[in-house]
Formats: sequence, C-alpha cells, structure tokens
Amino acid sequence: MPALGVRVNQTSLLVSVSAKDGNVVSQAITKSEPVGVFLNATIEYDPPLASAVVKLTISFTPQMRMVVGDKMDLVLPLFLQGGKNATATFLVSSSPEGKIRQATWNQARQVLSFRFAVDECQESFIFAQERFVVTVPSSAGLSLPSMGVRLNQQTLTLASNETELGPVFHSSLDRVEAVGSFFAQLDYGTPELHISEYDPSTITVSFRPQMHLYPTETIKVQLSTFLSAGDVLNSVVSCIPLDAIGLASWNSTSNMLVLTVNQTMVPNTALTIVVPGDFGIRKPVAGLRWNHSQYVNLSVSTEAQDGPVLPIPIPVTNAVGQVYGVEAGVDIPMLDFDPAYPGATTNLLFTFLPMMPVLSGDTMKIYLPGFVSNQDGVKPVETVTPLSASVTVSWVQATSTLTLTFSDIEAASQVRVLVPSSAGLQLPAIGIRSEQYFTFAFEIIEGPVPVIPMKSPTLGALAQPFELQYQSNLPSLAPSLKPLDIPNSSERMSALLQ
Repeated sequence: MPALGVRVNQTSLLVSVSAKDGNVVSQAITKSEPVGVFLNATIEYDPPLASAVVKLTISFTPQMRMVVGDKMDLVLPLFLQGGKNATATFLVSSSPEGKIRQATWNQARQVLSFRFAVDECQESFIFAQERFVVTVPSSAGLSLPSMGVRLNQQTLTLASNETELGPVFHSSLDRVEAVGSFFAQLDYGTPELHISEYDPSTITVSFRPQMHLYPTETIKVQLSTFLSAGDVLNSVVSCIPLDAIGLASWNSTSNMLVLTVNQTMVPNTALTIVVPGDFGIRKPVAGLRWNHSQYVNLSVSTEAQDGPVLPIPIPVTNAVGQVYGVEAGVDIPMLDFDPAYPGATTNLLFTFLPMMPVLSGDTMKIYLPGFVSNQDGVKPVETVTPLSASVTVSWVQATSTLTLTFSDIEAASQVRVLVPSSAGLQLPAIGIRSEQYFTFAFEIIEGPVPVIPMKSPTLGALAQPFELQYQSNLPSLAPSLKPLDIPNSSERMSALLQ
C-alpha cells in the first residue's frame, strides 16, 4: 500500500483499457476503499523514569481528515494505571484544543483509547496533514513498565479502526522515547553483605539492566557521604560477566563512581562489579542503615542509548555500623581502669559512641587478653550512661571476653559503662603495652561492627619480683675523737667539712 494511505474515492486512482474491441482512456475509479495512515507518530514521558507515574505526550500527523466519532487505540504493553489492573476513564487535553477531551484505559488489553469530539462552536474535523497532539496528565495514574521502554520499541502501536475516512491498522510508532531500568542493589564485600565491614571498603554493585548497554557507555553510582583519600582514574575492577566493565573511576568531590562498559550486553544481563579496597573508599562516618537510600542519595543512573536511566535510589543496601570514643570520626572506644598496677583487682570504665541505634538484646564483645577473674558469668555494673539505658555484663575466662548486652539506646548517644572492682577482674600481671591488644566487636541488627582496636592506657610491670637485700659491715677500730674548739662559724664549717 502507499506510504501515505488511500483516500476515500481517491481521484488519482485511474483505470484504462487497451482492447481490440475498443480502448478505454484513463478515467478515475469512482469508488475506492480508504486506508488511513499516521505519520511521525511519537510518544514521550515526563518523568522518563521506569515504574514512575508519568505524563504522556502522543503526537502524530494523520494523512486523512478525522471527524467526530473517529476512535484511536494506542497499545502500551506493560503500562499500568493506578498500579493495578483496572479500566479507567479520565480527562485529557489536545492540540488543536478541544478535539479530544477524555481517554479510556483498558488494563486487560493494555490499550489507551481516544475518541474525537468537539464543542458546537468548533469545526467538526481535523484537517489531513494537520499535526495533532494528545496530552495525558499524570493525574490519570498511568505508569511506565518497571523494565522501562526500549528505543523505538516496535510493540507500541497506534491504530484507528473506527475511522470514516480511512482506517489505520496497528503500526509501530515512528519514535518511542527510550527509558532504561535497573533491577539494582548495592552489594559490598560478599554476596551477603553490601559493604565490607572494614575500611577501606570493598564495594560490589549488582543489577540487571533492562536495555542494551554498548561499549564506552557509562553507569554512574552516587555514594553520598562516603569518604576517600582522593580521586581514582581508570582503574581495573573485576566483574561478571568477565570484561563486561572495562575501567572504573572515583570522583572524591562528587562522590561518584563511574563504570565504563567494555562490551555489548543484552537486556536482562545479570551484572556484578567488584570495586576493590584499593580505591580507598570508606563507609560514611555515621555508617549505613538498612536500605540507606531513604536517608542519603545512594543512586544509580546511565545515559545508555537504548534506555537512559535518571538517578534512581538503590533499593537495597546493608547495614554497617560505626563506633567511636568521644567524638565521631576522630577517636576509637576507650578502656580506663583504677587502681592501675599489674595484677590489681580494678574498676573498669568503657567509653564509646555508637552511631547506629542499639536495640534491646544487641551485644558488644570486648576481648581483654591477660585479664583474670576467678569466676565466669554475670558481673555487677555500677554506672551506665545514658541513664535511660541498662546493660548486663558477663565474663568468660577461656576466651578473655567481656560481653555487654544492652537495652535500647538511641543512635549517636555517648555510652559509659563502669564495671566495679567487686566484679573481680584483675589487670594483666605483665602490664599493658602501647600496642592495641584489646579489641571489641558490635553484634547489632542496625549495623554490625567488626573486631577493631580499643584504646587503653599503658601499664608497666617488672618481669621478676623486685628483691631488696642488705649486707652489714662491722666498723673497724679507730682512735677516740677529741672535742674541737671552734671559735667562729667559718672554722665550724671547715670542721664539719672535714
């Protein structure tokens, strides 16, 4: 069929006959079936974001005149209305104004239908080759598919079967705006953890792009509030599939991790990138909560040709805690004691600042090699701050472990726990060196903390018991002393010096 369709009783369609019994010169065919066509049909969305409720703008140029009652059907696979299966009718706008005033969405057929209608004072038709635009507001509740839309996706079609001056059978739109999608999650360290507990962090980014990715295209991962020593340019990372990502860079100013695609990937490829600790990226001062994107900007985006993705929150992140001494980001938890001499039964004071909320039943394990207690089990606690908190303390001599079990404590609360000398804990007999032999670990739902050092005063000790010995020497015989007659002070001083 002609690309521009066929008009009803189109006069340019001619017939002629060359016959022995009489020729018929060219003459118009008096009756021809019309076939319509839409040219330059396009669709755009605002915002261009997978799963988002959007405003739709549909534009096309009919090659035939359209009149009152003509109906158009736009097929939108996997689009949703109201986030559920439904049939709904809602108001729309058009240009020229007033030609279409409402639309109907059929979720079962995934079809958006429009019918031409005009006010009494307006013309009853749309001119052939007149540009026509229909705008469906976001209030209609239509949302893009979760997997996005491919560039010029062939399954989005426009038809107008109920048309007086030429039906248009379903044909693909000329231009379909591409919208990409990631089924994304951040995965740091191991498959079970999203950020390694130790700094600098090993970071693993895992997602399933729903569009093609081509070489030199980039994926950007925003890691707001993360820390680092500086920029990293074009460094090698490991990934699955092998060599899918060539190089990665880290911008310490914008906190942006940029991953450069090395080979073409088809839609729905499971992609995993491991950024090693050599990049020097460290977790935030406050640590990470579960699904931390709700607190700060942790997002992924791309400008891929087959479907760009605006920055979208990374839906799943793990929790990793941070604990300090008195000032966040400055010092580490501290141990102090009094009296302070080797082997003394002493009072122990623990001071720390957990940046994550502590929930009832969470524990802190403190490893104190060299400390001695004659009895395992629960130990008394004399003072706990904040006053609203409570803690129980128990000791296991075999592992030299003191376990603190807490009630609820708000995040970023200064905590001090005093274990009195009545608990029977004795300082190491060999003293405490400047190296950090004492460590702790937090087993906390809202952000575990691995085994890291605890600050402590040093304490000297003598390797052997100090021994003091005396030896008596008998005086030798000497002449008897004679009294001196010292007339003045200077002579007296001279005599004393003698």
